[in-house]
Amino acid sequence: MDYLDPVVFKRVLRVDKETFDEILEKVTPHIIHRDEQKATNSSGTPISLKTRLAVTLHWLASASHLDLCLSWGIAHSTFFSTRGVL
Repeated sequence: MDYLDPVVFKRVLRVDKETFDEILEKVTPHIIHRDEQKATNSSGTPISLKTRLAVTLHWLASASHLDLCLSWGIAHSTFFSTRGVL
């Protein structure tokens, strides 16, 4: 995600990189932090806060949850679980 062309970044997430970073900074204290050891054991790797925000913004910009799961490497069951991405 960090290597996306600025035009592509804005097209996918509907915000530019600077705005994304501002949003991430503002919402980070409000996002539930998970036990990384448990997340690693259950799915292989924890989902970073940056990825969680990117998936949420992309979903709000009308992306299909199936496309998001494929694009970001997230299990379908994780997307809609009570402890999922969103």
